Amino acid sequence: MWQLWKARNRLYFEKIQTNAAAIWERAEEESDTWLELNVDPSSVSLNRQLSNPEQQYWQPPPLSFLKCNVAAAWDPRSKCSGMTWVVRDNKGEILFHSRRSFVSVQSRVEAELLGLVWATESLSSLRLSNIIVETSFLEAREVLLDTNIRSPF
Repeated sequence: MWQLWKARNRLYFEKIQTNAAAIWERAEEESDTWLELNVDPSSVSLNRQLSNPEQQYWQPPPLSFLKCNVAAAWDPRSKCSGMTWVVRDNKGEILFHSRRSFVSVQSRVEAELLGLVWATESLSSLRLSNIIVETSFLEAREVLLDTNIRSPF
């Protein structure tokens, strides 16, 4: 259900339509993880074939690290933005997660940057270290890497 919800938000807020097969594959990955954590393997047999087993959406972090994935969606009409982050260990086990919304967000870049700031503040509050932060915020990345921006200090 989470993958359907994310695809719906992507379509509604970002006007990006996700391939149904990709949504299905991600949902299967998440359900397999949930089943591994919550169901006795001897009581259930899972025979699922992914349409493209070489394609992976998430790479685990090195042993001594955690990985935080951050996502944001922005609606230009309402100026509202939805954010989420999730922290996983090297086995893919979800350790922490959160989501929230912001109002009066003026642009996609502002939404992406707000998402990164909020996620890093949350990680700091949890006193987590050795975190790899991963996101697909292309516009925020360009802003952060722009060497032509002058520092106010």
